[in-house]
Amino acid sequence: MAADIAPFRLPRYAQIPDIGLYLEQVVRYVNAYLAPLGEPELSPSMVSNYVKQRLIPAPQKKVYTAEQLARLMFIAAVKPVVPLEGLRLMFGIQEGSYALCTAYDYFCDEFENMLFAAFGVAPAAQGLGETRSAAKDLLRNTVSAIVNKIYLDRYLSDYQDRLAQERSSSEAVPQETERLCAEKK
Repeated sequence: MAADIAPFRLPRYAQIPDIGLYLEQVVRYVNAYLAPLGEPELSPSMVSNYVKQRLIPAPQKKVYTAEQLARLMFIAAVKPVVPLEGLRLMFGIQEGSYALCTAYDYFCDEFENMLFAAFGVAPAAQGLGETRSAAKDLLRNTVSAIVNKIYLDRYLSDYQDRLAQERSSSEAVPQETERLCAEKK
């Protein structure tokens, strides 16, 4: 499990393209980064819904900016554990506490730190969670919830795969024994 997660990195705010991407490009961009997590992909209709719900600003001339991409990256990562109203509340808290670029980069740092620690890729980094504020505590708890969900989903999937392999191996032995017995007769 750890080998699949080890190369995972989220783009930092300064690395997000700000040249203006169209909807399909936005969806491909976000999904490419989040694919290793195994969570459901972002779709164009989901992005349009987030615009209608005012979770992200509407695109200008059908193009999305770095700000919108950062918000979508966050939404796509945490949507399995945070309802739309929770996202709206979290964005309101973020806007009252930190600039988007600062909050997004902090999210990336916390997410990678907890993800790598959960999968045993690296020990939890010291110092990330030392500053105490309600906004950071909320973010840390959100990241913890999604990382634990990702880990549990991956663990259960791997466990099912191992069981299936064991079953096919154990079924092969009796079949081989029956074949050998039939040959002796």
